[in-house]
Amino acid sequence: YGARALAGAAILATSVKMARSDHAPPPPSPQQSIPSSVELHCSPLSPSCSSVTAFFRKLRVDCKVVDVSPLKGYEITKAVVDGNEVRNIRQLVRDIHYARPSSHPFPPLERAEEDQWCEWAEKVLHPNVEINLFRSPADAKQSMDSIIARMGLGGMSSTLLRNVGSLYLYMTAKLTKREIIQKAKGEESVSLNDKSALRIALNSFLEQWMSAVGNREMMGGAEPNLADLAVFGVLRSVEGSE
Repeated sequence: YGARALAGAAILATSVKMARSDHAPPPPSPQQSIPSSVELHCSPLSPSCSSVTAFFRKLRVDCKVVDVSPLKGYEITKAVVDGNEVRNIRQLVRDIHYARPSSHPFPPLERAEEDQWCEWAEKVLHPNVEINLFRSPADAKQSMDSIIARMGLGGMSSTLLRNVGSLYLYMTAKLTKREIIQKAKGEESVSLNDKSALRIALNSFLEQWMSAVGNREMMGGAEPNLADLAVFGVLRSVEGSE
């Protein structure tokens, strides 16, 4: 419960701050290579999808999300920018971010620090969240029910996805970065079903992030930066799950 409450509080705090910041800076001018439309094909579980969507919507770009099966993984499967398919949408986000003028809504930290926390969100926070969601077959089914509800599926397709998808995600979670859990608990081996150890690990990483943000509204200050968006993407992708 503690990890869920802390994650929920982090989602709420980040969402409120990002919503408030929507009214602060003006959108960039057209000559700054900002696209006019973006379409993302991705699973509801994709942290990248949530963070990339937030980035472009913050820039007043029309950003459409097309849901695909959670079995396709956590990455964005297809991205179309101004009618053209883009191979690496995350790199495009970084290029726009670092080429921004002083009025850009996403102020960067020192680049090395910002890169460090983006990598932390992807390689540390996200695996811990994944393992907590799918730590047992029952938990995986419960989380899959939440995903199916978000996708608006029904009938046979939802039943099939619930049964096959939950098993697939549970098995995937068993293979995910056990060393993170081991390090958090200080033991050589931690069972995937050790709920206490998993919650302690997740809590410790969420607290690490909140400590790094400190007294600032967000890591980027009054406005979110790429590190804020990366963490927001991880938490937003599991919103509503147990």
